[in-house]
Amino acid sequence: MVVFRTLVCAKPSTIWQVNFASMQWEKWDPDVQRIEDVEGDMSNGSSLVFVMNDGKKIKTTISDVVKEKKFTFSGSLLGGLACYTGTFSLTPETSHSATASHGNNDGQTEKTEVEYAFEMNGFLGGPVGYFFSNAVENGTKVGLENVKKFSEEAEKA
Repeated sequence: MVVFRTLVCAKPSTIWQVNFASMQWEKWDPDVQRIEDVEGDMSNGSSLVFVMNDGKKIKTTISDVVKEKKFTFSGSLLGGLACYTGTFSLTPETSHSATASHGNNDGQTEKTEVEYAFEMNGFLGGPVGYFFSNAVENGTKVGLENVKKFSEEAEKA
């Protein structure tokens, strides 16, 4: 399992709305070219198809949704022999600062810890995850960096 965390200078509601509510993964995920066949919104049981940069199509299901707090996306590859699971968790924090660059009148800056965990499992998931470990790690890391960037830009606007 690959897990990355970052502190984002934005409210959970901003992070959720900017990156996840619209189901536009291609905006922040460096491995996704576009999304097709979206069924539902960001809620349990919704699904979408990732069209990856190499053209492969991967059906994904959304679960464990708690709006503005967490969600999981999962699916399978290679006829179900390799599975993947990704989870985003958003945990709000409040820090006090007299020189807060963003914040409200009482000097509080709204920050949110965002955790992105991704793993491969199933009969071939372990070997596939190991073989492509650098790509999995980089995709997770860059995806989280993009979520941070877009959220902080939106929070400043």
